[in-house]
Amino acid sequence: MRTKKNRPRIALKNNKKIGRSPLKTNRIVNKSVGFREAQEWDIMQQISMTPEQRQRAAKELKLRFFGKKSPDVRAPHTGG
Repeated sequence: MRTKKNRPRIALKNNKKIGRSPLKTNRIVNKSVGFREAQEWDIMQQISMTPEQRQRAAKELKLRFFGKKSPDVRAPHTGG
């Protein structure tokens, strides 16, 4: 089991983590007592985001899931 002292360090290049998306996301953790509390916290997090933050998060998730070459979601509707 690794502790904080012997954890491997993440390589940095120009103060950026290697192998990560250029978009930076801050990870926030909330421990909830129950499902309802967790769901309410999640909704409040989404409500508190600006449209720009939502778009940035969507872009980050798209890059993580599809990579740089993502499929065109309009293709089935346009016949192409």
